[in-house]
Order: sequence, then structure tokens, then C-alpha cells
Amino acid sequence: MKNTIISLLILFFLISIIGILLSGCVDSGLDIDSIDSAVYRFQDSSVDPYYHRSYTITITESEVSISVDVYGDIIAEKNYSIVNEDFEHIKTVIKNAGVSNTTYPENPGCAGGKGESLSFYVKEELFFSGDVYHCGGSDSGNLGGDLESIQAALTALIPDFEELLAIEYLK
Repeated sequence: MKNTIISLLILFFLISIIGILLSGCVDSGLDIDSIDSAVYRFQDSSVDPYYHRSYTITITESEVSISVDVYGDIIAEKNYSIVNEDFEHIKTVIKNAGVSNTTYPENPGCAGGKGESLSFYVKEELFFSGDVYHCGGSDSGNLGGDLESIQAALTALIPDFEELLAIEYLK
């Protein structure tokens, strides 16, 4: 009887620990339907300015805009009108991506990686924000989810995305 109770307590403890560990990776409960704008930021790695391209994409119900920069120097800015269905599609992609604030294991240190951040707004008030730094095969920061699918869906709304990234940096 005593061994059964101990076994049940150990099982309960293990299930609790697994639940805590998975809580950052499972649906965060974000009400994505309520957002009225989102901002995605890609921060390129530390390379020569000729090759470095970072960008920020902002989307609302009627517009998507992009700003491309080289270490903070803006080299291109464009706005594009979109229809509500485009915005709803992006919200669906975000929902399916499982975006959440999460905690990564401590990164032993790395230089030269790439970063991403994502923010959601409701009536111009910050609703959610997170960022992640990818370097040396490890991630650090507090943003989890399938960011690649979000990036792909947003850049698909920008008809000349590749051309904007290819603009020569003259400085």
C-alpha cells in the first residue's frame, strides 16, 4: 500500500513537471481575433553592410508596409493596400503558428545570429510582444511558435519583397 501511494505521488509529480514544461509550447490562449495590427521584425546577422538586410513589416486590416534597413539606415519603405481577407488570413496563420511567450534554455553565448520579434496591437495598445535570437543552432529570448510560416505569409503580401531586399546600400 505504501509503495502504491509513493508511486502515485511520483507519477503526479512527473505529470505536473511535464505540464509546466509544455505550458510555454502549447496554445498560449492569445485572442488573435481581437488584434487590429501586427508588427514582425527580422534582424539580420552581423555581416558586411553590403549583405546585411533587416526589415520590419507592419500589417493592419487595410495595409501592409515594409521598411528595409542596413544597420538602421533605411534603404526602402513601401505601403500596399490589402483587403480584409488578407488580414484575416494572416491572423489564421498566426493562430496556427502557436505563437506564445516561452522560455529557452540558457544560451552559452553566441555572436552573429539573426533575430525576430513579433508584436500585436489592439486599438494601438500593445497586446503581445516577444523576440527570439537564433545563433549557433540555439535560440534565446521569449518568443515561441512557427515564425517561419508567419514570415512567409507576410512577405507573400509584398509583391516586390525580393527586389526591396536587393536594393544596393550606398554609403
